[in-house]
Amino acid sequence: MFKVNKLTDYATVVLISIARTQVVRSSQHISENTGIPVPTVAKIMKNLNKAGLVKSQRGASGGYSLGRVSSEITLADVIRAIDGPLAGVSGPTNAVTYSTDLLGEVTLVGPGAGGRATGFGLLSDLLDIHRFRQPGYFR
Repeated sequence: MFKVNKLTDYATVVLISIARTQVVRSSQHISENTGIPVPTVAKIMKNLNKAGLVKSQRGASGGYSLGRVSSEITLADVIRAIDGPLAGVSGPTNAVTYSTDLLGEVTLVGPGAGGRATGFGLLSDLLDIHRFRQPGYFR
């Protein structure tokens, strides 16, 4: 089992918060809106900025905005920015269980296709989980 650390969960929350408003936001403002402590937000923003997922703007009205269009940011990008590259598993089949604070256990099983394909597969599974949790959705 692979556990996604708390910073990755927080980074996802931060990116969603920034994407919703599409304006430059300070670490303090992000902290107030998400409930994540300012020092933790600052650490996350440093990693996200380095990975190009957010961009920083200096000055009195400075802060952070998305570094890419939100639809182009994958969960795999966030994991790589915070936790490092996705680990490869050799053999004909990969099976990875991510344990997250926000989503609980998420298991991805598929061919040994590499980090990018694994990331897209994980994102697809997360979208499926989201759909299952919607009221009125039955399968």
